[in-house]
Amino acid sequence: MKKLILITGTGRSGTSLLSGYLKKNYSSLGIDEIEPDNSNPYGYYEDASLIKLNEEIFKKLNVLKYFPFKKDYCKIENYNYARRLIREYISNLNFVDENIIILKDPRISNIIDIWLSVLNKSKINFKIIICYRNLNDFCASYNKSVSNENEVAEKIWISRNLQIFYNLCNQNIDFEIFNYDIY
Repeated sequence: MKKLILITGTGRSGTSLLSGYLKKNYSSLGIDEIEPDNSNPYGYYEDASLIKLNEEIFKKLNVLKYFPFKKDYCKIENYNYARRLIREYISNLNFVDENIIILKDPRISNIIDIWLSVLNKSKINFKIIICYRNLNDFCASYNKSVSNENEVAEKIWISRNLQIFYNLCNQNIDFEIFNYDIY
């Protein structure tokens, strides 16, 4: 049976750790994996085509990578455009070689409502895993690897967590939480 696992949450919260574990033990993450770098030396475990897709959606919706809810977000033509891109992306996933496909991009949390609107109408069995990390440790990791702006880090943490939990609970979606602090 085809199954899609969507890993999201606030970046710097264990999304790469979990994706790496799942890749090594269970499944594929795509064919064009992003290479490790100084910010994530063990690897991102993200497919470049998924990142490109989300970047295009962010641009069309006028959504910032780190903070959602810009002025063009709710324009129906932009929303429908984003849904079409996601539908096309999902329809091109290769479930022939893999029974389980893992998609990981922490920024999906900014547009999770659009992803859910497509996944709920698809014939794909999907599971969402949210990676969570406490605010202080997230900020420390963000400040070390991205930018030393604690106020920005706090806003990102709040924004992404509110967005994802609100949408998943509001739509009564079954999801799992991977708590980095316990791991």
